[in-house]
This record gives sequence, structure tokens and C-alpha cells, in this order.
Amino acid sequence: MKLKEKIVLITGGRGSLGEAFVEGLLKEGAIVICTYRNRDNKLTPDLKKDGKKHFSIPIDLSEISEINILLNILSEKFKSIDILINNAGVLFRSDFLSSTQQELEYIMAVNFYAPYTLIQGVSKQMIKHKRKGSIINISSTSAVSTDSGITHYECSKAALEMLTKSSACQLASYGIRVNSIMPGITQSNMNKEQWGGDVESWEKRTNNIPLGRAGKPRDHWGALLFFCLDDSSWITGATLTIDGGMLAS
Repeated sequence: MKLKEKIVLITGGRGSLGEAFVEGLLKEGAIVICTYRNRDNKLTPDLKKDGKKHFSIPIDLSEISEINILLNILSEKFKSIDILINNAGVLFRSDFLSSTQQELEYIMAVNFYAPYTLIQGVSKQMIKHKRKGSIINISSTSAVSTDSGITHYECSKAALEMLTKSSACQLASYGIRVNSIMPGITQSNMNKEQWGGDVESWEKRTNNIPLGRAGKPRDHWGALLFFCLDDSSWITGATLTIDGGMLAS
């Protein structure tokens, strides 16, 4: 087990990528705390034990107050974690000329402000308890390429990419590494309306991928594990693109 007893916090642990990541982390022996958005009931963040080494906590990442509660819970229960994975993200399509300030603020809150706040808070705990941690941001090829109707999403992921680089430089002296994974077109719940229904639109999006198919959540696990391990101890501020060769074509 390559991550035995390592304490990992992953946001969006019940999404398509999140579930694949949590499964892999548990198999490698990690102690996993995952956040999820409870859409049915508004609950105060509270740690739930889902297994011997698996915990979950409902949280609205668009609310900084709830993120601060999460950080306090982590400090009280674990003192400090070893690995932070900023995986949670939101995406919805909205024409640029008709998109609203409210839509922009919500996407930026979840996709950028939440990772910023978590990196800052978790790093303080790592430094206090002398942990040389690893932080991994789940970005997107949308940070460097454009598509119709998702300008706000693209901007949030571009900001996350710069956060990766800047925080990596700021935290390097403490032995804390910050890297990102940049998934390409991946078959997930976020785009299920296309691959699950609008087949023509999905094929149009994926036809130009050199490796001949869209990604699956498990395709990103190897990169995540690499950044979690000491094998990547001399890598920080880096982005690993996993897109079947799409950006290279």
C-alpha cells in the first residue's frame, strides 16, 4: 500500500472523478476524508464515518464560512492532513452576453475561491505540524482552450492554474508541493447530457482526440497517485495534461 495511513482530504468525493479517486486512495491504504454537496438538505458540516478509513462531510464550497468549519474539524480530528485534492467543480452553460453576475460569482466561488481558501488553511496546519504535504488541483483543458457557453468556467480554471503555480512558489520553502492535473474531455456526470443523450454532439467533441476516445475517470488516477507519492518530490508548480493528445493535435 503506497499511501498507508496518509491522511487525504478530497473535495467533490461523490462526483465521477471523485469516486474513482476515493476508491484508488482507499485501496492504497490512505485515510480519506471527502466532501460532498448535499442538495436535499442544508446541513452544518459534520464529519461522518463511512468506513474504517473513510470519512465524509457535507459542505457547500461556495460558502467560505463552511470551509472554515471544515478546516476547524480537520484541525481538531487530525491536527494536519498529508494530501489535499481540490477536485470539486461546477459547470453549466450560459451564453456570454446573457450570463449573470450571480452565475459568475458561484462558479468562481466553487472552482477558485474554495481551493484558494483550502490551500491557505491546510498549508497553515501542515506548517504548524511540520508536514511536508502534497496539494493537487484538478484543473481542465478549458483553462487553455475555449468552447461555447462556458466562459465563466474557463476563467475559473485558468485562475486555478495560476493559483497552482503561485502557491507552489510560496509554499516550496516549507516542503509543501502544489501541482495540478488537467483532464481533457472525460465521460463524467458533468457532461452526461451529451454522452448519455446527445450522441451526435458528443461524437463531434471527441472525434479529434488522437487516442480515439474520450477519457474515463480512472484514466486520471495514475497521475493523481504520482503527485501523492514521494516519487514526485522534486516536482511542484507543474501541470500534467491528460487529454488523449487533444491539445497536442
